[in-house]
Amino acid sequence: MASFEQFELCEPFIQSNIERLPNSLRLDKSIKDEGKLYRLLIGTLDIKNNITGEVIKQKSNYSVLGKKERNKFSLRLFTDPLSPTATISDLDLHLTSGNPSNIVLFKDLINEYCSFYYYKAKNIDTLAYLHVYRILERMSYTFPMMYASKATDYVGTFNKLQNFFKGSNSELKFFNLFIEDFFEEEFLEYKVKINITAYNQDIKESYYRILKMLCSSNDPVITLTDFNEFSDITFENRNTINLLIHLRNRYFHFASGGQRNIKSSEMIEPNDFYRILNEHFVNWLAVVYFKIAKSSIR
Repeated sequence: MASFEQFELCEPFIQSNIERLPNSLRLDKSIKDEGKLYRLLIGTLDIKNNITGEVIKQKSNYSVLGKKERNKFSLRLFTDPLSPTATISDLDLHLTSGNPSNIVLFKDLINEYCSFYYYKAKNIDTLAYLHVYRILERMSYTFPMMYASKATDYVGTFNKLQNFFKGSNSELKFFNLFIEDFFEEEFLEYKVKINITAYNQDIKESYYRILKMLCSSNDPVITLTDFNEFSDITFENRNTINLLIHLRNRYFHFASGGQRNIKSSEMIEPNDFYRILNEHFVNWLAVVYFKIAKSSIR
């Protein structure tokens, strides 16, 4: 295994603020990898590229859909993603009582998220998307299992997981079934509006047609709840994972025959296209993590 690490997490806060945090959240103390991931996703750690020396400021809190930008330091910034009534002690307990076998998982996720944020900052959004997809694949079996390990109704949870396995023939379908059962209907029905931007109107229309094709010509079909021609599309939040997967399958596969794939002549300047979608994808995946973390707070 390579000993060199491309990315290093950096503390953005002054020492007097850092000292208000428990050791499980401090880079200079006994923080574990889940604590690092937690802080990274709420916008309280910066990212240094050890090859270029560049530091990426990550100030976005992805614990809620639509994300929020971090302002000044406060303990509520750390606890609100778990619950409005959670205390810093609740968060400390969650982070210190995690399963040691998840160390590799969280380390992998940190590297993938750091890669995403770095390439996003460099406007290399196609490569940033690849890391979003890698995050999805890393989460697909492990996160449902993490939730099961925290459940109090072991029999009921086991039966649900058993049904998920029976109803799927792939990790991603398994994850999709888990999401449908795990989240409240209000979250699943939340309307996601994707605004389409491009260099000019011709490219904008091409992006719009690609999105319409991805929604209508793949299995499962993504039903649009609203759309404005060449301007935006709206769909239910439950379809986010399907759009993420359809996009990967139709652009990064280009075999003849079978389903309709996206040509390079259609997706002009792919970085601009992926920039339209990446923020929602990565926000959605982060919300799944925080939802599971919340389940550990009784």
